[in-house]
Amino acid sequence: MEIMGVPFANKDEFDATVSSVVNNMYAGYRPTIEDIQLFADRRIPDNAADILALLRVRDEQKAIG
Repeated sequence: MEIMGVPFANKDEFDATVSSVVNNMYAGYRPTIEDIQLFADRRIPDNAADILALLRVRDEQKAIG
């Protein structure tokens, strides 16, 4: 089971990630391979503020380089 080429260890993690990504895409979120890898590695922060901070840093780094 893969999303954007990123493999998942089991169906439960795969299904949870698909659900999360799809639900957030309705709000305008466009995942990157790096985002999906965070889910697969279970390195996603457990609260919304930390997730947003992580995405802001990523976007700022993209803008710089």
